[in-house]
Amino acid sequence: MTLMIDHEMEAVARQLWPSPQRLQLATGGLFNRVVQVQSPVGTTYLKRFTDAASSGDFPPLPTSASQRCLVAANWHELALRASAREPRAAVPSLVAVQTALDLVAMEEAQGEPLYDALVGDGLGVGATLQTVTAWLGALHSLPLEPRPLLWAASGPFKAFKIDLQYTRMLPEIPQALHAAGERFVADYLQRSEEPVHGDLNSRNILSAEGAVSVIDFEQGHFGEGVYDLVHCIIE
Repeated sequence: MTLMIDHEMEAVARQLWPSPQRLQLATGGLFNRVVQVQSPVGTTYLKRFTDAASSGDFPPLPTSASQRCLVAANWHELALRASAREPRAAVPSLVAVQTALDLVAMEEAQGEPLYDALVGDGLGVGATLQTVTAWLGALHSLPLEPRPLLWAASGPFKAFKIDLQYTRMLPEIPQALHAAGERFVADYLQRSEEPVHGDLNSRNILSAEGAVSVIDFEQGHFGEGVYDLVHCIIE
């Protein structure tokens, strides 16, 4: 089946950016749709969160599209504040949030995924990770409100990802490490001191000629900052 551009997303693009425009589907996730918009102001993006997966055999997520839109918008704003403190790491500007449509609009992030460097020549990877680590220090130290609302919107997804990425992996590690792994999971579940990016991996870190950008914030949650580094390592 050929995927078509969402008519409501097209209408938002016409509202936000000047004509002439060229709209095309871009790479998204299982539970969002992404449209690239090229216009006289440059390249920009729309991301719309969905409750149904683009792949029919994937089960529903524990949070709704509206909850993930709320998280994405708030953690994106937080990330921009972190970049103001650590400008070596950029975050694409957030152009608009359309809560009625579970949609966010943003400018283009510069660079290619860090993954490309990791599987290629590896040049600049160390400097990139140092920049991201400094940026994370700012992100984790900033306050994020309204905390109760955001906790309700992010908590179930946090538990879902911990089960998926840690608990289910325990059988794959030596038995002698299971008890420590279980303690790690239990500690992660109950920690809620700091805002965490939640999906920091080699595809959400972009680099280009020494510049670094960080993207994708809909898996943000409250935890402890060290877990962002753990996630970056395992990814």
